[in-house]
Amino acid sequence: MDGEKYFIYKGTGGLFHNLGGLSESIRIAIEHNAILIIDMQSHRIFGGKFSDYFTITSDKLKYYDDYENIPPELIEDIKDKHAKQFGYLNKEILNPTDSKFKENYNITQGQLNILYGCKMY
Repeated sequence: MDGEKYFIYKGTGGLFHNLGGLSESIRIAIEHNAILIIDMQSHRIFGGKFSDYFTITSDKLKYYDDYENIPPELIEDIKDKHAKQFGYLNKEILNPTDSKFKENYNITQGQLNILYGCKMY
């Protein structure tokens, strides 16, 4: 798995907000050829594994809903944290009127990126 790029979607908000952000995260992961980790377990409102409720069928997306397939050294300070700990709802980082999801979420050329929130239409 060396050299793989990972995007971690941290669940936020209610169901529609959460799924809206996930939908945009899926699009971005496909665009950047990244493996998407769907972390709904750290979001207490969702409170479970994504695959217990939903399935994504796509030949363009590789995803997991846990951290078992990511090198531990990449996620040791990430997997147990909530989206707020990465800047979600921080008014200095996130402009809620900005509709450019990926600019708000600091997608870099790095090996690991954290995504959260919902695309504002």
